[in-house]
Amino acid sequence: MRELELLAGCNYIHLSPAGSVGRILHPLLEKVPIRECDLALEYHASIAGLIANGFGLSVVPGFSTLHYRRTGIAIVRLTDRALRRQFIVLKRRGDIPSRSAARLLGMISASPPAHAVKAKSVP
Repeated sequence: MRELELLAGCNYIHLSPAGSVGRILHPLLEKVPIRECDLALEYHASIAGLIANGFGLSVVPGFSTLHYRRTGIAIVRLTDRALRRQFIVLKRRGDIPSRSAARLLGMISASPPAHAVKAKSVP
């Protein structure tokens, strides 16, 4: 069973379908019988407030979890490979990256892929 299928029957709060995350999630969620809250929001703080007050749940990108670290919200990492996004670093051919850029590239290379991070719940 795919992880998103576990959302069947839940009240779902959408991220705006116009954003990059929405363009990835919406086609995947069309296959899941979620209960639509008829809410599509752009601001994570708004989504967090609705979740904390029991209006439903949402799937958000991992980089946004800072907005959701509050009482009443549990954060659960999804490991479904269909949710992966690819990021590409571009530079001009032949340029030597600055120390800061080289450090960033090293951090990216050393980081585990998102699907390898263990599921964790934050109180």
